[in-house]
Amino acid sequence: MKKLLLTIAVVATGFAAFAQKPAAGNITTEIGLSNLLGTPGNPVTSGVPAGMFRVRYFLADDMAVRAHFGFGTGTTSSKYDNAAPPVAATLSGERKVTTTGFGIALGIEKHLEGTSALSPYLGAEFGFSNGSTSMEATNSTNGTSITANGDAVKTSGGATTTIALNGLIGADYYVTDKLYFGAEMGIGLFNMTSIGDSETAVTTSAGTVTGTTLGTSSNSIGLMPAVIGQIRVGIILF
Repeated sequence: MKKLLLTIAVVATGFAAFAQKPAAGNITTEIGLSNLLGTPGNPVTSGVPAGMFRVRYFLADDMAVRAHFGFGTGTTSSKYDNAAPPVAATLSGERKVTTTGFGIALGIEKHLEGTSALSPYLGAEFGFSNGSTSMEATNSTNGTSITANGDAVKTSGGATTTIALNGLIGADYYVTDKLYFGAEMGIGLFNMTSIGDSETAVTTSAGTVTGTTLGTSSNSIGLMPAVIGQIRVGIILF
């Protein structure tokens, strides 16, 4: 095992000896191996580059602008009935929850001297994200258990919108002329989050009753460290 690790280290060192960092005019693309976006309906924009696809353009050998974005959607379903085994159920229902979210961020990086293969940088980034969740259940008025045949409950709205400004500290390590690995940490400077109004509709034999839950908003200013991309892998396209 030690010999294998030593061999890998020697090979990596050999590649690094021939690695070349990007120059003015180069374009890189990368993805985060650690998905910190959270569930699609709840993007973590206080750390927006998380789990997103990123593109960088080098204005100069030591200066790059960047943009990254991510999108996610999914549906989960669960079933319930009015009896527990070994008693046979006479009525069953289903609950479906759908989440959708996206995020986008724009930023700039100032690369420091580093070494022939290591490129540390400082930067800043502005991010925006939006996510929402909806639920629909049959034969139920609470979405978790049977109430009566024909009952139904639906919820919608309540989208979460976040705007954030982060300072950045990171580094890229080029193992070949085209391939690099990186890590990054963000210093949250400003964060504003708002949750929209949500609607609930409950249907029973007596008819349909609707209700509204009012949204909320919050914001914060300060220094709030947050790991953004624990491990990244990228390539130089051009």
